Amino acid sequence: MSAQRRSPAVSVARRKLLAGLAGSAVLAPFVPLLQAETLPGAPKRLILMFHPHGVIRDTWLPTGTVTNFTLSKTLEPLNAFKDKLLILDGLRLSAETTAGSDPALVGEPSGGPHTRNTSHLWSGAALDPNSSLFSRDATTFGWGLGTSIDQTIAQRIGTTAFRSLEVGVRPGGGNAPHNRMIYRAPGQPLSPEGNPKALFDRLFTGGMGGSALAEQLRQDRKSILDLVSADLQRLEPRVAREDSAKVQAHLDAIRAIETRLSSSAALCATPTAPADFDANANDSMPMVADLQIKLLASAIGCGLTNVASLQFDRNENSGTLFNWLFTETRAHHELSHLSDADALSKLTQIYTWYAKQLAALMTQLAAFPEGGGSALDNTLIVWCSEVANPQNHQTTNSPFVLAGGAGGALKMGRFLSYDNVQHNRLLVSLANLFGLDTVKTYGKTDVGSGPLTSFI
Repeated sequence: MSAQRRSPAVSVARRKLLAGLAGSAVLAPFVPLLQAETLPGAPKRLILMFHPHGVIRDTWLPTGTVTNFTLSKTLEPLNAFKDKLLILDGLRLSAETTAGSDPALVGEPSGGPHTRNTSHLWSGAALDPNSSLFSRDATTFGWGLGTSIDQTIAQRIGTTAFRSLEVGVRPGGGNAPHNRMIYRAPGQPLSPEGNPKALFDRLFTGGMGGSALAEQLRQDRKSILDLVSADLQRLEPRVAREDSAKVQAHLDAIRAIETRLSSSAALCATPTAPADFDANANDSMPMVADLQIKLLASAIGCGLTNVASLQFDRNENSGTLFNWLFTETRAHHELSHLSDADALSKLTQIYTWYAKQLAALMTQLAAFPEGGGSALDNTLIVWCSEVANPQNHQTTNSPFVLAGGAGGALKMGRFLSYDNVQHNRLLVSLANLFGLDTVKTYGKTDVGSGPLTSFI
């Protein structure tokens, strides 16, 4: 490959390598570069996952201590990934604005609890009370006044084929705050794609589609490896015996990376296009979930995007009948306001099904080799709902589950308890985790500042 034809990524990698060779005879400057096995670049990634109508706390809350805990009945499908979980209890998801947060917003919050908390969940901001675009319960309001944390992080991470990917599973067609949780900017919601065929077409067909982009990424990575390998081979005869052994060890490591890249190439081949079907039909939900999860994991694992969201169901008055789990004529929303044993049992089954979807997403990401591990190891999934207690819309003890590896930047396998801490602090923690160190507050509803304690 001539110098004129090298991609920027290849040129940068070569400059780093040559600078290391010139600066030390014992290979120290570039040994970490090779040992990391992230030579082609494996950025930390973020996926936000949502389901509506909270959880049943008695069957959701783990038991035990920070590092020695037992997953609950609801979270049991995640047992195989227990060491890749960080479960947070005691966070308060409250869109109510109070004195000291934003003076222009103090007072009775606009919109119903599902509506306002959906916009608030990832942005930490309230709905616009000075707009009459929407109305509910004799109040008027507009879109959310914040930017969701994924979009802030997407801007920090940099450009990929898709800056971010918004994926839905029967997310509802109404373009209103209760069905939109991602905001590119204040007042600018992003709609999730709920049709697997349309998502497939966007990722893998037309022009420089996802498959071509993934192949270009693999070729760039292989070019970097070829350059490093060639330079190491030229260096080997000129170094001492001890250093020659190090060179050989790194050549072996490069061959191992090449093997994983070949495996990844097979996984990133264009998948079979989904058939046309009614993705909005109630009984289609399990099939839509399966297809959307696989497409999302492919987009992440093939390097097409570093930031995504996965929204299950519409966010207010869900009419979904989970008849693939049990026989019932009452929809999820109606069940969520009941407290008899039968309703609680069925609700637990619903939330357990959502935990299974998270496990499926983690399984799919784990199948993509990357660096010394998998795409799952470099991804952080944050899962929550717009309320904690579905019966009374209470938002204290909101059910936050974090999953994956975050590129090793976050210690997983923990269960942390907080004492009624505003969830905005988690949003600050996420910003800091992804390199936005100067962020001390996020959103407009928290009078305090700083990240969660003991988080990182």
